[in-house]
Amino acid sequence: MKKTAPPMIVDVARDGLRLCSSTSLEPILCKFDSSFVSDLEITNAQELFSRVKVFVEQKKIKPGNLVLILASSVYFEKDYPGPLPPTQETAEEFIDTVPFSATSSKIFKKGNSFKQVVINRDHYEALRHSFEDLGFKIAAVVPDFVLGSGSQGEFSAESCRLIYRKLDQIIADSIITQNDETSLHQKEQAFLEKHKILLALFSLLFIGGAVVMVAITLNSPPFKKSAPVKKVVTVTPVPKISPSPIPTPTPATPSAELISSYSVQVLNASGVSGQAASLSNLLKGAGFTKITTGNASTQTGKVIIVAKPSAATSAGEFVTKIVSSLYPEYSFRQESAATSDFVITITKPTP
Repeated sequence: MKKTAPPMIVDVARDGLRLCSSTSLEPILCKFDSSFVSDLEITNAQELFSRVKVFVEQKKIKPGNLVLILASSVYFEKDYPGPLPPTQETAEEFIDTVPFSATSSKIFKKGNSFKQVVINRDHYEALRHSFEDLGFKIAAVVPDFVLGSGSQGEFSAESCRLIYRKLDQIIADSIITQNDETSLHQKEQAFLEKHKILLALFSLLFIGGAVVMVAITLNSPPFKKSAPVKKVVTVTPVPKISPSPIPTPTPATPSAELISSYSVQVLNASGVSGQAASLSNLLKGAGFTKITTGNASTQTGKVIIVAKPSAATSAGEFVTKIVSSLYPEYSFRQESAATSDFVITITKPTP
């Protein structure tokens, strides 16, 4: 069996990337400039991709797994002293102070205290797409403090050597899990592959049923009208009967497996702390597991629900039912380019 090569290490800083490998510990630099990145905002994703592509080609780097080590300058952190981790509401309050619309957060145990780390999700996604479009795969994303004391300085060959010694622990501390990276397309393909025989059977039954109905309709004898019979009819008043209302069908609840496969991003644009945490708790209670929360610029109006078309078809009504239990006024639309299967923006109610 061919042995899998250890992943390459990429130090992510504001001024660029530094890459090393198990066979070449001395880092090589891919420098960033203001033409495509500013204050952790990727202003030109295509220019970033071009820069990474040139770097990979010039240095003759073969595609493989990558472990991203985040320098302290590219994430936000908060320490919580004491033996107990912060509550979700407390963690949410810190997330709300981070000036990005899309974030990912994780709480780390550090000695006798805890540390919360928040990253700009859009910044990470731009880097991920740049590398994955060239055949690489992100194995883990880790803040530099997990390497231990004295590691949060200049990234060097010694830093790279230390990372390889602690590689299993570092990967386990990743902010982004492998489940987060599973695309919706892959999940759909896996579902179709698993149930292709059943789907084919249903298709044949549907087609066969349609053919039978057409045949019955064509072969039925025409309806003949009988001659009218004259008779005296005594009219008696008939009590008026009001038709019973037809109940509105309740949307079917998707399976627990399908619910847990969808990613949900909850953005707090209401200006009131804790709103995203409240909705996140409801979604978790309903079975969603891939939930990220963040903040956005304050907006006034209805709560906004944006869904990818495939997710909207199978779980759109289920999600809107959950949201409406907290926010009766909402709007719903589908967008193929949505950053998650469902993106829910909590707004400030119109006065």
